[in-house]
Amino acid sequence: MNTLQEPLAPGELEPAAPVAVARHPILDRKKAIFGYELVDASGAPGGPAQDAALLLQALTLSEHQATAERRVLIVPCHLETAASGHLDLVDPSRIVLAVELPRAAGAATTESATWAEDLQA
Repeated sequence: MNTLQEPLAPGELEPAAPVAVARHPILDRKKAIFGYELVDASGAPGGPAQDAALLLQALTLSEHQATAERRVLIVPCHLETAASGHLDLVDPSRIVLAVELPRAAGAATTESATWAEDLQA
């Protein structure tokens, strides 16, 4: 298991199963499409590898199709993925990360909560 200070190993970024990405439209008040939430529809268990695959899809869409449409892409990911330092290519004005916070109590949760508080500051 990866902690927040350790970088992900190359094997951790390989998804366990092929990623099937679904785009769910997000509407504004006028019912116009504001953006899309990218969702892994493959049924594979989530984790850093699935997050990396979704982020790759988001980067591809933001460079091609979504750029022409000027749409925001919302990508769900785990806190460990957000803290891993692999997000340098993400354009924060175009790709929004929906970070899933851990539910379990313990040292990892405390460490994650501290890191999340630092992000908000």
